[in-house]
Amino acid sequence: AGPGVTSKTLENLTESWQFHHLRTLNATNLSIKDNTLKVIASSPKLKNIEELNLSNNEITSKGLGYILQGGVITNLKRLALYLNAIDDSGILKLSQSETMHKLEYLDIGMNKITGESIVNIFRSKTMKSLKHLLVSWCKAGDKELAVICQAKRAPILETLDLTALNITSEGLRVLCECKNLNRLKTLVLDCCKFGEAGLRHLLDSSLIKQLHTLQLGSNDVPLQVLEQDLENFSTVCNVLY
Repeated sequence: AGPGVTSKTLENLTESWQFHHLRTLNATNLSIKDNTLKVIASSPKLKNIEELNLSNNEITSKGLGYILQGGVITNLKRLALYLNAIDDSGILKLSQSETMHKLEYLDIGMNKITGESIVNIFRSKTMKSLKHLLVSWCKAGDKELAVICQAKRAPILETLDLTALNITSEGLRVLCECKNLNRLKTLVLDCCKFGEAGLRHLLDSSLIKQLHTLQLGSNDVPLQVLEQDLENFSTVCNVLY
């Protein structure tokens, strides 16, 4: 969204004939509330939308419900909801929605969610196209990792962002042994605090051999330890720490 654009401006724009062929809508940092989403989600002009970025607004689970139940936005491939006020009830509805069957990318980081939301996504019967999942800064940890690694209907992820989750060395061990992540290419573990023991699990796992990008910042692992082990990352294209 450009300078001077407000949520009211967005409501008016969605009624414009020029929106008929719109495929991507970036509506970040506009103080969008639920009532604005009610208007947007009911606009037939957005029936072709495939990418929707609503990050950094004031959207709650009620507002998300308007998108899911409006019957218009049914072709989404990318949905970014980072930094809003959505709770577990909203993500449960998202995971159960038939309108999200094409969704490939989902960012629900920095909301009011817990590990329950992550589990529900991994158990979803409808989100089978999901490849990129970002759940940073939510209240989850080892317990949820154990559950999702046992999920029978888990999405085949290529990207998983677990920034700032309460993951210990034991949780990372479970993650490294997870068969549901056998196609993972990007793993973000910044600020998880799993320490040197967790790093050892990662280095010794088969998971690291399949990664293209790995982020390990702020995990109570001394820099010299990471530098000493860089040769173990030879199969990873991009390591950030």
